[in-house]
Amino acid sequence: MVGSIASRLRGATLFAGVIALLWQPVAALACAVTGVQAFQASHADVATAMERASLSQLSAPYPTLPPLEKGYPTAVSVASPVPCVLLKAIGYVEGSWRQASGATKEGTMGPVKESPSCGYGIMQITSGMRRAGELPEDTQRQIAADYRYNIAWGAKMLADKWNAMDYLNAAVGDRDPAVAEQWYYAVWAYNQFNFRNNPNNPDYAWPRPAFDGTQSSLGYPYQELVFGYAAHPPAPAGRPLWDATPLALPRREDIGQTPGPIPAPPERHSGTCPSLWADANG
Repeated sequence: MVGSIASRLRGATLFAGVIALLWQPVAALACAVTGVQAFQASHADVATAMERASLSQLSAPYPTLPPLEKGYPTAVSVASPVPCVLLKAIGYVEGSWRQASGATKEGTMGPVKESPSCGYGIMQITSGMRRAGELPEDTQRQIAADYRYNIAWGAKMLADKWNAMDYLNAAVGDRDPAVAEQWYYAVWAYNQFNFRNNPNNPDYAWPRPAFDGTQSSLGYPYQELVFGYAAHPPAPAGRPLWDATPLALPRREDIGQTPGPIPAPPERHSGTCPSLWADANG
């Protein structure tokens, strides 16, 4: 049974990390990796890496997914993928599927895409990337240089957020990792699990239309951007990056000011990703 000391320690570690970040002056940030060149993969290759990472099927030495907790208030550990459509949408919100900086053409090397807050690559990995030694040096360099490693690490981070949410009693429905809608809190935590991303934050107008990629991202909490892109995938050159998946959001009044257990939306999507790029990958 998990609700476990180990589970709660993971949650406590996540919570402490968030608090530490919130109190850290921006001027004090000194990024761990500098001068790295990264390969800019094609959309087909990024999509394939996302699909395999969501299933923990990238070969060694790429990171793998931990067992996921299932159930609330008590849980068991199960082998389960992360919803691929969420991974793809997060990668687009975070880094627009770019491992290298914007001027780098597909199939070539260029400076790694790096944010002022030390987020790296497609998944904008920030945790462990602010200072040398926060993660092993080789891990930090691979997160920056290798798009597959970056994606796999992001998938592992999302899984870790899922497992940590019971520490804060942040559960959607029966907390089934096979239901994409029930990852709402984990997606919120991927960015920051604080009031800034609360859908009741008065900084965000209400009522507001569902995000569909045409509105300013500044008018929405992070998880609504991700769910919105899941339903409305970008289509560069007229080709959608993934299958549209109309994920339902929980009711904002159920969340309130302090997130806790909430009913799941009646809609249930698996979030799996039938590849749209099979012809491009042979």
